[in-house]
Amino acid sequence: MRYEPDRCRLHQLYKETGISQRDLHILTGLSESQLSDYAHNRKIMGLGIAYTISRALRLPNIDPIYTWRRVD
Repeated sequence: MRYEPDRCRLHQLYKETGISQRDLHILTGLSESQLSDYAHNRKIMGLGIAYTISRALRLPNIDPIYTWRRVD
């Protein structure tokens, strides 16, 4: 059984954590345009970036960053 990212949840996570895109840019060093590309599903982030973002948002792991879909 294999899974892949479906939809990025950054917009929801900004609301849930109270951290803005600008704040996340400052915390991670990722550009605001790059964060926007992820949030609008124009790009899928790699594992290292997902981990960096999860740490900055104080998430327990990378799972909440995306909804996940099973690929059969």
